[in-house]
Amino acid sequence: MPQTDTKLTVRFKRGGRIKERHGGYSYLHGGKLPRNRKHVLRYLIAARAGLVKDLGPAEEALTTSQILLVDKLINLLGVTRCMEEYAKEKGVMKGGHLLPCLQKQYLAYVNSARLILVTLGLDKSADKRALSPIEVLTLEDKERERVNDDNPGVE
Repeated sequence: MPQTDTKLTVRFKRGGRIKERHGGYSYLHGGKLPRNRKHVLRYLIAARAGLVKDLGPAEEALTTSQILLVDKLINLLGVTRCMEEYAKEKGVMKGGHLLPCLQKQYLAYVNSARLILVTLGLDKSADKRALSPIEVLTLEDKERERVNDDNPGVE
């Protein structure tokens, strides 16, 4: 019968340490963060509140699809933040190779989060979008009126 290591038996083996992992998959599947990643939860709560504020004044103003996308985005951010914290603690290389969690999974999660942001319409800020010709003409008319109001009698 093969022996499987449990947390209890690992503790009594030579060294007595459990392998450290990033904890991202635990968060994704069970919603639980490791003890050393509790600060990530505060980050995720603030990120969700900020996204809701950007999309609408309150969560009640959002559609069901927007709420689902925001929640999925927060899950993806939780996993990637755990991976980033692990890489910050352990370094990005292990044995001459990139950490396994950073090889394909990290890029896939980040790309999925980016696509959700694009879908939600948060990829462009309101002040950086291009103005339509009508908006440009309206702004020019308002500017002319303002100049004429400041300098009466001068055209």
